[in-house]
Order: sequence, then C-alpha cells, then structure tokens
Amino acid sequence: MDTQEIQKRIETAFEGTKAAALDPRGSGDYFDVRISENEALKALSRVKKHQAIMKLFDDELKSGEIHALALKFITL
Repeated sequence: MDTQEIQKRIETAFEGTKAAALDPRGSGDYFDVRISENEALKALSRVKKHQAIMKLFDDELKSGEIHALALKFITL
C-alpha cells in the first residue's frame, strides 16, 4: 500500500473529497491522512467518519499491511 493508493481509495469512495496521505516514518505501514470533507462526511459524527474511512482499509488493517491510519478531517 502506498500513499497514492490510499488517496485514490478515499477519493473514489467519497466523491467530492480530496485526500492527502503521507508516510512520515517511511515504513509503508503508518500513514497520516488529511481529508477534505464532502457533504456526506460533514453529516457524520467524528466517530462515524473514522469508521467509514477505516472500513475502506479493513483487509489491510486486519492483515497488518497497514498498521495505522492517523486521520484528520478538514472542512473547506
């Protein structure tokens, strides 16, 4: 998994969002992700937003391919 795949998966699942992913440790398994919210995400609680994004990476999180996604939502 790389930063571009993370961004693409989020932007495809939530049309109208923009995502920026960074691999600050260079480990390929821990990512900082900034997401500009679309209307659907804005309507969700903070917990529901995190759950919706994490669900997109469920297989990778379960397998250990991704150890962590640090999410920050930005309202534009």
